[in-house]
Amino acid sequence: MRFIMMPDARDDLGRLPKNIRRRIAKKLRMLAGMDDPLKLAKHLEGFDVYRFRVSDYRIIGEVIKGAFYILLIRRRDNAYRGL
Repeated sequence: MRFIMMPDARDDLGRLPKNIRRRIAKKLRMLAGMDDPLKLAKHLEGFDVYRFRVSDYRIIGEVIKGAFYILLIRRRDNAYRGL
């Protein structure tokens, strides 16, 4: 599955500490190499989005035509505001 980072997610990622950015990039590379990365995701009830967990951070996105569009990358306490 392809992972496509939207501009807001790119901004979120840029604001994170370097070590967290590396962990997130490593997780995304691992997920992109899987046949079905959504088996490691959690579907958020009431929304048509999924989330992946990377320590205290959440990668939130949606699947469109076989690609995962990353919408947000936020700390868990702020991740779900504004959905």
